[in-house]
Amino acid sequence: MLVHYKIRSRTHQELHSKGNLYNSWSSKGKTWTSIGQLRSYITRCMNDEYMRKFLSEFQVVEFEVREVAVKELYDVVKPEKIMELLKA
Repeated sequence: MLVHYKIRSRTHQELHSKGNLYNSWSSKGKTWTSIGQLRSYITRCMNDEYMRKFLSEFQVVEFEVREVAVKELYDVVKPEKIMELLKA
């Protein structure tokens, strides 16, 4: 099982942290691919005087990622484009 993480706003649950030290939020936000990366970001926020005051707004959301399908390159990119790039 593969797990990814996002930080969601407690008061505006449609918003996710962009993962910077400016307290920026968006509908997409940043995805952390490991708990270690997420902890590192939260630790940086804890050590930053400006960001520390926003920590109570954070909720951590876990996403379980599973493989749905496997596609060949030509299923995703037009074959003409692949041939054009291979000729270069």
